[in-house]
Amino acid sequence: MKTLRDLCQGQLPKLVLFDLDGTLIDSVPDIATATDTMLTSLGAEPAGEAKVRSWVGNGAATLVARALQDAGIEAGQQEVAMTLWRAAYTLCCTRQTRLYPGAMELLRALSDADIDMALVTNKPVQFAQPILQHLGIARYFRLVLGGECVAEKKPAPDMLLEAIADAGCDKALCVMVGDSSADINAAKNAGIAVVAVNFGYDNGAPVASLNPTLVIDSLSALVQ
Repeated sequence: MKTLRDLCQGQLPKLVLFDLDGTLIDSVPDIATATDTMLTSLGAEPAGEAKVRSWVGNGAATLVARALQDAGIEAGQQEVAMTLWRAAYTLCCTRQTRLYPGAMELLRALSDADIDMALVTNKPVQFAQPILQHLGIARYFRLVLGGECVAEKKPAPDMLLEAIADAGCDKALCVMVGDSSADINAAKNAGIAVVAVNFGYDNGAPVASLNPTLVIDSLSALVQ
C-alpha cells in the first residue's frame, strides 16, 4: 500500500476514516426512491435520480430541504417531509445500494494489515448500520458515527476528531477517504490527510478543485 505510506511519512496509517455515500457505496437509487416517495406524498412531482444525485452529501435534512426548495414547497413543511422521507428510506435503503468497485478489496487489505477503520458519515446511523450489515462490511469498522452522533456534521471536524480519539491515534498516521467538499474540509479542519475519490457525489464541485491531499480514480489505487 505504497500510496498510503506516502501520506503517512513512509508508514502505513494507524487509522483510515471513511465516508459512506459516494465513497464506499452508490446509494443514490434508494435515496432517490425515498425522496420521490416523500415528494409525491406532499403532492409534488418526483425529482428523479439525476437531481437527487446532485443533492446528496450533507446529510438527510439538507437533502430534504433541497428537494422541498426545488419543488417549491415551503420550508415549514420540513419536519413533515423528514418524517415521510425517513419512513420511505427505512423501507428501501438496501434495495439498490451497492459497493463501488474496489471497496471490498480495500477494506480487506486494510484489515489484513491490522489498520483500524472508522466510518464517519453525515448519514444517520439508523440507516448506515443496516446498509453496512446488508453489504457485509460492518465488521471492518471499529466505530460508526453518523451526523446525529456529534454536535456538528461534516465539514466540521467533530466526527473525525472523535474517531481519532477513540483509536488513540496520532493525527499524522490518520487518513480520511471521502468524495465531497464536506469530507475534504472536515479532514482539513481536523488536521489530517485526505484522499478524495473522483466518482462520488461532489455537489457540482470537482474534488480536485478543493485541494485534497490526493485524488484517486478507484479505491483499488489505495491497495497498490
